[in-house]
Amino acid sequence: MLQQIQFHVHEDEQTQQQIEHSMALEIRENYRLSMGALERFIPSLAELAKKADATVSTLLCNKYAELNIVNYNSGQVLYGMHPKAEVLTHFHKYMSAPPKLEINVSNNSSSEALVCFGLGLGYHLEHIVNEGLYKHVVVYEPNVDYFICALSSLNWKSLLQ
Repeated sequence: MLQQIQFHVHEDEQTQQQIEHSMALEIRENYRLSMGALERFIPSLAELAKKADATVSTLLCNKYAELNIVNYNSGQVLYGMHPKAEVLTHFHKYMSAPPKLEINVSNNSSSEALVCFGLGLGYHLEHIVNEGLYKHVVVYEPNVDYFICALSSLNWKSLLQ
């Protein structure tokens, strides 16, 4: 029940509008920088993002001025009240004992890669990239709406450089 949108927006509509207004510039700038980086580094994803229309999910600025993803058909949000903290808690717990899969390659070299199933807002990617533990990071996100939301919640330019 706490995943319903009405628990995540401010009770006072004017206050909620001020929160959204204060975050709008950052959201637009993240999207602009992210699309520029995709066009440079992964043009096929840039094309996908340009052609995609959010069909079911979009960004929500919650009453704590944090971004979340909301399904506007069901009114359900993807994360709790503090999405970034929630994601980072899960990330650190997972990284404390990640499962390892060893793959033998023909030239006996090792390949350090991480495969992420799910992107959400992408907050975990910042930490994966900044910690520099992996040469390659593969992200599988089947929901294009989530990918579009992640382009606005993070600066992908800094992730892809």
